[in-house]
Amino acid sequence: MEDVSVPHGISLELFWQAHHDALTTLMHRRGFEDQLRRAIAADGEPDKQHTLLFIDLDRFKLINDSGGHAAGDEFLRQIAAVLRARVRTTDVLARMGGDEFAVLLHACPVEQALRIANAIRMDVSNFRFVWREKLFHVGASIGLVVLSDPAASAEEVMEQADSACYAAKEAGRDQIRVFHAKAANHQPRADMNIVETIHDAIERNGFRLFRQRIAGLGEGNSSVRHFELLLRLVDRDGKLVPPMVFIPSAERHNMMQAIDRWVLANALPAIRRECEATPDNLPVFDINLSAESINDSRFQAFVREQIALHKVPPQAICFEITETLAVANLTKAAELIRDLKELGLRFALDDFGAGMCSFAYLKHLPVDYVKIDGAFVRDMFAEPMNLEVVSAINNIAHSLGMQTIAEFVETEGTLDRLREMGVDYAQGHALGRPFYFS
Repeated sequence: MEDVSVPHGISLELFWQAHHDALTTLMHRRGFEDQLRRAIAADGEPDKQHTLLFIDLDRFKLINDSGGHAAGDEFLRQIAAVLRARVRTTDVLARMGGDEFAVLLHACPVEQALRIANAIRMDVSNFRFVWREKLFHVGASIGLVVLSDPAASAEEVMEQADSACYAAKEAGRDQIRVFHAKAANHQPRADMNIVETIHDAIERNGFRLFRQRIAGLGEGNSSVRHFELLLRLVDRDGKLVPPMVFIPSAERHNMMQAIDRWVLANALPAIRRECEATPDNLPVFDINLSAESINDSRFQAFVREQIALHKVPPQAICFEITETLAVANLTKAAELIRDLKELGLRFALDDFGAGMCSFAYLKHLPVDYVKIDGAFVRDMFAEPMNLEVVSAINNIAHSLGMQTIAEFVETEGTLDRLREMGVDYAQGHALGRPFYFS
């Protein structure tokens, strides 16, 4: 709904252009904020509880970086159509700039607004954008604000929505968060508390390592002992702090390299003990790497030093790098992989397909394993395209001499289908939950 009165003497075309975004044909920020002011002023009317959604697309930058602005513009046109198809005729949808959108939900209580927000989130998550034979997958972080203060300005309400959207990204992206004034006021302090907890954990060894089994699906690899190491943080009260809480803070405050080094230094003694227990069947342990470590020229020397210090067979270590990190830091990632593979270490490309399914990048990243993003694996049966994507990734990886690992395997039916497809390994709750390692 766009209740806009046209001033006398101005043509409809000129007035439309003044209030709409030329790329998507949606209302733009200035026109939307005019509508928002009207909704705030009308908030005291019976049956007129209005709600604002602020939508920030996740991983849009990858489309621009890979395909250029032409790809980005076409994607925005298509995603605008997806959003337009979801909102009600009484609502106001706008592009606020870049990859940000907003929806003003008229006469919409918070419970209904949450249902609409989740439908939008799912629509965006299920949308696949194809550009020059590359397949892109994005998500949506959504902030929700109930218009409950007639004295608030449009700018204040937009800031609240942006704050809630930021909280959604902090929670791991592709999330919905409702604005709460009290929580927003304490956000900076809460962030610093987490940073202090991380510093403390590094000093007193307050992290814990868990491992999750990666099971071989074929006769030739069923005896392979393969695990991924998962990091957990324990605060001074003995409570576990979820990774989705402390990792974003660590990234924001440039602490990931210190965490990566802690993981390696503390994991290697335990890995050595595992290797000594079964010298004829060496295990493989996957360790996740951050962008900070990938881009640090000193990290390779640190790895060599730690392996020599703890006398660990290099082939027992497999570093995991996410697809999005590898593509964003392609030269550095390729250099790191080639250098440490000479030492005997292995590498896995994690979450493949999460950002873009461009198989050309695999030629530049000589990894040993390709981990198929769990979003495709988990919904294989519900979404036929996901099944095709899993099959395509598996076939291309094999043609390049790489092995495949399917993530988020949660049912026996999924496990059986992956075996039929010839996927090499599987990881997920169907094969075992994480358990304590070190």
